[in-house]
Amino acid sequence: MSYTSKLLKEKGMARSGCEGNGAFRAASRRDQLIANDGQNVHKIRAKDSTGRWAYYFLHVPHHRERLFREALKGRETVNLEDYGEVLASNYGKEPTDAVRAALKERFGWDIPKSGGGSDD
Repeated sequence: MSYTSKLLKEKGMARSGCEGNGAFRAASRRDQLIANDGQNVHKIRAKDSTGRWAYYFLHVPHHRERLFREALKGRETVNLEDYGEVLASNYGKEPTDAVRAALKERFGWDIPKSGGGSDD
């Protein structure tokens, strides 16, 4: 399996409206909990079962983190939903503007563009 996985916290992803200014309101209590748990959200670039590049945002609960990281070290296909919840995904090597907007609206996260990578 080809992949890269980075925790949102490690990649400089910023929460907007976190300073108590009221700019961000999660749609649900669950979304608020995930929004505050960015250290357990992975940005993953991988080839899916059809061989196409895809980009995923995966929330992995703390109790599954070790198992998830071990699974990524293997050469076998990994079903992401066995380890957590896919919050958003798209085909390509980078998150689309639509995915960025959805994550901003749902969780208050600003996902920066990296400015590179083709979809082949």
